[in-house]
Amino acid sequence: SLTSTSEDFINKVKPEYAVIMSGRSNIISFPANAVVNRLISNKIKVYCTKYNYTITLKIKNKKCIFIS
Repeated sequence: SLTSTSEDFINKVKPEYAVIMSGRSNIISFPANAVVNRLISNKIKVYCTKYNYTITLKIKNKKCIFIS
């Protein structure tokens, strides 16, 4: 939603990745463009099921690998 990821939250958590789960035909139009733009402007790599369908996270040698 529009309020799900504030600048304060981002600054405290300092995420490298964001995974957004939403359907292709969701009636609420998640994710909000403002949220995606906020994530991108903070150099956070965004994966969204709306566009990438299935997202798999693999951890190998303490590194995160996302496969979409």
